[in-house]
Amino acid sequence: MGQSCAAGFYPAFKQNMEAIGLTVPTGLFATQQQAASTIGQLLGLVKTFGMKVTIRELIGAGTLTDFLGAAAAYSAAFYVGGAIGSLIVATDKTLGCKVGPVAIGQIHRAMLGGSVVLIAPMQALLLQHPEIVDVSMPNRRSYGAWARAAGAAQ
Repeated sequence: MGQSCAAGFYPAFKQNMEAIGLTVPTGLFATQQQAASTIGQLLGLVKTFGMKVTIRELIGAGTLTDFLGAAAAYSAAFYVGGAIGSLIVATDKTLGCKVGPVAIGQIHRAMLGGSVVLIAPMQALLLQHPEIVDVSMPNRRSYGAWARAAGAAQ
């Protein structure tokens, strides 16, 4: 991770989301700060409504705007897991070449410690799906299929 540099945060974020089979709206993830804030909000909703809630249900309940309408079929937990991984990958690609590996580790801790509070089931989901952040893994796109399947099971 962090070997290639990207021109900007959003292109790197979007590229990773698409590589793992997830759609991403521009407005909610345009900057690193915006992405971390959106992810924090989504994690709060998953904590409140549970790991099985879908993006569609959160929009229907009025807790999310329809900006995520394209992602409605996904499990919210899987979607936010992909977004967390994409936040990490995009941060590495945009800052890693400028600040080095030690500093990027400090950035990860600050970024994830500040606005991203993981409940135990989310931690487990992230550990079970290393393809979210490991850009060298084959079949990364299958993660999106898992996210849709978990959403359809509801």
